Amino acid sequence: MKVSLDNRRVSVYEYYNIDTVDPVQLTEYAETTNNYTLHAFTFDHVFDQDSTQVQVYETTAKPAVMSVLQVII
Repeated sequence: MKVSLDNRRVSVYEYYNIDTVDPVQLTEYAETTNNYTLHAFTFDHVFDQDSTQVQVYETTAKPAVMSVLQVII
């Protein structure tokens, strides 16, 4: 997996049958593009393991909650 410098893009390499590869040949196997599929994802925000519930709420749920409350009032 690779994470971009801006922490918004994540690339995941899905390797085919990597568990059957001889450890001696693992580097060569991993560098051969026919042996994996690349999946790339882009996020508006990425939280790390040190993020608090308040940070997650403020960034994700609060804008939606405030929007709903403005419609009700």
